[in-house]
Amino acid sequence: MSSGSPVISLLPGSRLQEVTRMFPIFSKTLEQLKGSFPNLVAAVHVAPNQHVEDYISKAVRKWPSSVVLVSGGSHQMKYDSFSVST
Repeated sequence: MSSGSPVISLLPGSRLQEVTRMFPIFSKTLEQLKGSFPNLVAAVHVAPNQHVEDYISKAVRKWPSSVVLVSGGSHQMKYDSFSVST
């Protein structure tokens, strides 16, 4: 993550059904924001659920912006991500 890049935290949920419903919305939103914020970084909070982790890992490969996956098992990473989010 480069210094000064805007960061947006995304919380897609903890159940696979809600994650699969929300991720296309997040992806389209990031596409729209990319024009105004070319250095945008998405911090995706990932619930400690293997199915959710697998889905998110595959889905973010197609995203137009930089992505940082924030493990749901790490409270410190979660709070650090929130503190740098715009």
